[in-house]
Amino acid sequence: IKGSYKDAFLLNMNLRTANRVLIKITEGKAATFDELFDFVYSVEWKDFLPKDAKFDVQKITSVSSALFSLRDCQSIIKKAAVEKMKASYRTSLIPESGAYFPLEVRIKNDIAEIYLNTSGESLDKRGYRLNKGVSPLNETLAAGIALISGYTGKCEFADFMCGSGTIAIE
Repeated sequence: IKGSYKDAFLLNMNLRTANRVLIKITEGKAATFDELFDFVYSVEWKDFLPKDAKFDVQKITSVSSALFSLRDCQSIIKKAAVEKMKASYRTSLIPESGAYFPLEVRIKNDIAEIYLNTSGESLDKRGYRLNKGVSPLNETLAAGIALISGYTGKCEFADFMCGSGTIAIE
């Protein structure tokens, strides 16, 4: 699905059954650490991150790939992005004093995909439940259950196994 930053904002505000809204920045071959560095360096980071952006690889996975050391991959990705930003912004330092931009990277079969996480913390943490019980139902799952049930609000609602009331709230 293609969209704008405004669309990402609206999705974050209105989606009830999603955990995060990600913007796919790019994908490409990365079978070696050198290829990974060159691939990340090829991204025009100034199109996604401001000069003072604070960012890191918040989440990384690698499946069926030659690159399996996630910590090394994170370090290389960060270094390549910083080097490209320094070159693009013609500066010797990226202050990382601005807004936080978490990145997510998935590597599968030596193909890397880089995403910008526009949601930050998971969307199921909406803040209305201050004191969580032992095993509360995830809000996005409860919203999905409510949607799938077909409930329209035009009749009485009963949740006899309500626990903390998540389904009723959703």
